[in-house]
Amino acid sequence: MGKVARIEQIRNGSKPYWYSRVADVNPKDVDWKEFLMDAPPQPFRADKFSGWYGYRDFSDGPVPGLASHFIDLIHYITGAKFPTSVTGQHGTFTWKDKHQFTCPDQVQATWIYPEGFMVSYSTNFGNASGSMIRFLGDQGLLNLTPWSRPTISRTGAGQPSKLPKEETPLKPIETPDHFLNWLQSIRTRETCRASIDAGYQHAVAVIMAVRAADTGRRQIYDPGKREIREG
Repeated sequence: MGKVARIEQIRNGSKPYWYSRVADVNPKDVDWKEFLMDAPPQPFRADKFSGWYGYRDFSDGPVPGLASHFIDLIHYITGAKFPTSVTGQHGTFTWKDKHQFTCPDQVQATWIYPEGFMVSYSTNFGNASGSMIRFLGDQGLLNLTPWSRPTISRTGAGQPSKLPKEETPLKPIETPDHFLNWLQSIRTRETCRASIDAGYQHAVAVIMAVRAADTGRRQIYDPGKREIREG
């Protein structure tokens, strides 16, 4: 694919995923104080208990909920570990109703990696069209739309390319799923494919993006000190 300088995902939906969680809940069946933990004290609400994904007391919305999987995939494919910096914006523009959800229904985050590429993630919970995942190189395109049937081609190439002109399916590689790999790792004492370090790395990227959107300031990561700062 030549030089891959940009990787992007658009993950849209007609409605935020937390709506599907909302249910009637009898307060007698709930230890509300235990559920709140360190969240601010507040009266019991069935929608907040069942649809907690949609409230900033308990969740930060689509970036940790969805983009975390995208970032993990990027790290797995490219071998990258931590972003250098990130900018982001988010807000609730479409879904304003009786539930008073506080997680954003629109987000945009952009990371820069020291390996020399930019990553873009966006979600629009108001219109489900346009979802995609793409790795763009100057000699071709890796298209993961849908991600279960990836293709490779020289579509859009700015440099001479030996890749096929038409989008060509990639041959699948047989591999155990995550759960089986975890069980195998327990038995063999080998490090599982999704190690604790991988989880830490994409968590850092997600935290940086949420902070950037909340503060309106670019966030920078120092891997030596393991610190995030504004810049």
